[in-house]
Amino acid sequence: MKKYEWNNPMLKKRNNIFSWLALLSMCVALLFVLFTEGEIEVVALTFVGLAMVFAVITWKVQVDDKKLKK
Repeated sequence: MKKYEWNNPMLKKRNNIFSWLALLSMCVALLFVLFTEGEIEVVALTFVGLAMVFAVITWKVQVDDKKLKK
């Protein structure tokens, strides 16, 4: 099995993409809550869920980076 360097630019790029997706999902959810009326809360909660998934992926990539660094 090939061991990757801890400062692999592809890992950092992937981590950056997922962190921006998490931020974007939270912003979209906030916009739905602030500027819509009715039963749109389900859509907002869906975007909050997506943001949580992206945040967990970002955290997992950071943990993997630390393991590869050792």
